[in-house]
Amino acid sequence: MALSEISPRLRSIAADLAALDAELAGPAALAARLDAEVPADWPPGEWDRGAIGVFRDILATSGGSAGDWGVFHVVEEPPAGRRRLVAAIGWFGPPDARGTAEIGFSVSAEARRRGVASGAVGELVARGFADPRLVRVIARTTSDNPAAIGVLRRLGFVAAGEADEPGSLLFERRRDPAADPAGSGEIVLVRPSRVELPAYVAALERGWSPDNVRGAAAAREQLEAIADDPDRFLASLDDERAAGAPIALPDGTTVPRLPGFVRWIWDGGFCGSIGFRWRPGGSDLPAHVLGHIGYAVVPWKRRRGCATRALAALLPEARRRGLDRVELTTDPDNLASQKVILACGGRLVETFRKSEAYGGAESLRFRIDL
Repeated sequence: MALSEISPRLRSIAADLAALDAELAGPAALAARLDAEVPADWPPGEWDRGAIGVFRDILATSGGSAGDWGVFHVVEEPPAGRRRLVAAIGWFGPPDARGTAEIGFSVSAEARRRGVASGAVGELVARGFADPRLVRVIARTTSDNPAAIGVLRRLGFVAAGEADEPGSLLFERRRDPAADPAGSGEIVLVRPSRVELPAYVAALERGWSPDNVRGAAAAREQLEAIADDPDRFLASLDDERAAGAPIALPDGTTVPRLPGFVRWIWDGGFCGSIGFRWRPGGSDLPAHVLGHIGYAVVPWKRRRGCATRALAALLPEARRRGLDRVELTTDPDNLASQKVILACGGRLVETFRKSEAYGGAESLRFRIDL
């Protein structure tokens, strides 16, 4: 078993299947496996038999080795005598498509308040951020665990709302944008959720708007809606049954809502949004709807191909809903948007004037055959 240095007195040992089986067997078996003294009350805190079993199953399905994204036993090397097990730390797996990975940690009662958790978890997170895929680290704890909350806050984590279970809190730490300004490069479309919501709010607060027509007014309305009821706001972005309120056009008139949804464009960080709406039963749209698809990329991530890759990723969704074509509109002077559409197989079908509800300006209509 290879030991990796965390600090002059702390070492980590990657937990393999044999170590986790020994841990489930009891302190004596684990002591023999690690060649370390094990506290009689081990395992500590939330690192109980259930958690050990979960991680064992994860490890078993990954071929017995999780590499840098697994679980580690932390041992303390005394000036003299046998080393002693003091903590268990680890990842629930590698970063997902959004660049998020979750950590967990538990420290033995006798080793608490000695900087063990801060040192071990800090090193774990630092090693994680060495992988360019990792953008966001999350951790869960409970409101009655001030020690764990203190560790996370000292390491730069901030509260990110309540977790899934009652009484459970979610904390997050994001990669410093200055350290990786380009993001991971891989573009994915994600269903809006509370996990990504802080990044979306941050973009709105920086002056970006997902609405190319209503601009800042739409951004202000969304910030107010999120502050009022974030879950209701998120639900409104995924409305395939057109159950939401009527749509307000720029001139103040309202029209019935079409089925549709919004996906957020993600490269490990927030890039923008892309929306899709359709009329059930065909590819035609009502006269007041300018196109099936609309997108908006944040200014600080433009000219990187985000919109092109997002549009290409969305087209299969249109095919799955029975459409044989989609239409998109853009202004004659918006050359960047025209290039995006053309790169995804679009062709110009007409120059037209928008309805008075949209101001009557000249526009271009493109079509992409599916």
